[in-house]
Amino acid sequence: IKNAASEPHVANLEESLVRMGVQIEGIGTHTLRVTGRKTLAGVDITVIPDQLEIGSFAVAAAVTGGELRLQPVAQDLLDPILLKFNDIGVRYTLGDDSLQIHPSTSLRPFSLTTNIWPGFPTDLQAPFAVLATQCLGNSMIHDWMYEARLFYIDKLIAMGADITLCDPHRIIVSGKTVLHGKEIESPDIRAGMALVIAALAAQGKSVINRIELVDRGYLEVEKRLCAVGAAIQRIDT
Repeated sequence: IKNAASEPHVANLEESLVRMGVQIEGIGTHTLRVTGRKTLAGVDITVIPDQLEIGSFAVAAAVTGGELRLQPVAQDLLDPILLKFNDIGVRYTLGDDSLQIHPSTSLRPFSLTTNIWPGFPTDLQAPFAVLATQCLGNSMIHDWMYEARLFYIDKLIAMGADITLCDPHRIIVSGKTVLHGKEIESPDIRAGMALVIAALAAQGKSVINRIELVDRGYLEVEKRLCAVGAAIQRIDT
């Protein structure tokens, strides 16, 4: 397999398969040589912490001015996120297996370009676009990796965000802006989570439809957010 993904969760899968009896050369690289077998052995597998969940909840805390402790985390998976937090001025404390987000009163604008691991993950650019609405100044977000990746911004604009679509891969977010509750529709997993975060920061009530898309990447998201103070009600239809 050439041009293989090398993200940590992919390497976690590869290492698990090796423990089950598969022979894999090049774990964690972009070139893999896999020798399969007819049967696999049963083993205990530990799934590594999800950096995308951690990043999303950390952004939710930052945009709402909250204090939030996330655990467990893996420090070596968080470098791209924390480096950007440093640029923005998001205050945090990183422990051995925890990340605590502290209230940040003044957030700086930033420039963000997604990339393959160990670059900034494309799946977090939408939550960071919401974070950019609460930064004082103009932020540039560039996601070159997929087509139509930025076509959720109309929903943020409807909530009061000041966002300019420069081209299909670049937006400029001008802040700081006050967001307002709206009825909106989740377009996909990550943009849907970004809309949940925007709703938490917005004044008034928001209704987010097609939330089942968010469920694909964030288990019981409303229960976990309510546990730390959010006011969310799931309406089954």
